[in-house]
Order: sequence, then structure tokens, then C-alpha cells
Amino acid sequence: MSISEKTIKQMQKDIRDIKRQLVRRQRNETARTKSTSKLRTSRSRSAGERADEILRAAGLLNEPTIKEKELIAQWQAVPLEERKRLVEEFRALKLDKPLSQIVIENRR
Repeated sequence: MSISEKTIKQMQKDIRDIKRQLVRRQRNETARTKSTSKLRTSRSRSAGERADEILRAAGLLNEPTIKEKELIAQWQAVPLEERKRLVEEFRALKLDKPLSQIVIENRR
């Protein structure tokens, strides 16, 4: 019983495909293992720290700019009582139009 050249080529192709699938599965398993170990180590941190990490990874959380740091320093230099008074003043502020309407108008 002889095997045709066509059959041998098909078998070689099948073997290559199986090897590729095996490599993919091994990579997936390695990635799964790494992500699981990250989760295990992240459990020891607080929920806030984990949330920060997730937001940073998604590009939604960045470090403050130099200008923002300057503004923070200026705000923190204001005495606590004055900051409380300013916050209350801003919260009590009544706008002529709803904020949503102001935003819509500024987008035009």
C-alpha cells in the first residue's frame, strides 16, 4: 500500500496547522496565567488602586500636568475655611440657564 504524494502533502499541511494551533493555545494559556497572577497580586491592593491601574491601562487616567499641579498648589495654599466658603458659594450659585443648555450653546 503506497501513499500518494498528494496525501503526504496534505498530511504535512495538517501537521503544520496542528502545530500552529498548539502554539496559539500555549500563548493563550501563558497570557491567561499572567493575567491570573496579576489579579492575585492586585487583590492585596485597595479597590481604588486597582481602579486607578485599570483606568491608566485604558488611557483614561493620567498624571497631572505641571500647570494642574500649580493650580492644585494654589488651591491648597488657600486657608481651609476660605476653601469651604468658596465651595459653598459655587454650590449655591444659580445659573440663568441649565448647565446642559450652556454646554449646547458653547458647542455651536
